[in-house]
Amino acid sequence: MRLRIILAIVLFFLALIQVVDWLIFSIKDENQKLNVFQINAKYIQRFSEPLKSYFHNPAVSTLVCIILFGIVGLLFVNEKRKVFFILGIFSFVLAGWQLFTLM
Repeated sequence: MRLRIILAIVLFFLALIQVVDWLIFSIKDENQKLNVFQINAKYIQRFSEPLKSYFHNPAVSTLVCIILFGIVGLLFVNEKRKVFFILGIFSFVLAGWQLFTLM
């Protein structure tokens, strides 16, 4: 595999892990009765100090995900194999979803 594809796969999974982690955390039964601010505070408490500053402002982490999914989408769409093209389209959909959550 070329270096561009390996980089795209790593960036894709970095952004995807962040999104999936938030989704899994937010649908837990004990979090269903909390409001958004309480869930966000509880979510931030799970991380170490250097990561708490990254997750403290949700707009920053969301923008990072949008940028990562956008870069990955561009890298994947420019590949000849169909699986990478599909992953590129999926990355753009996830970037759009993150943009929607930012608003």
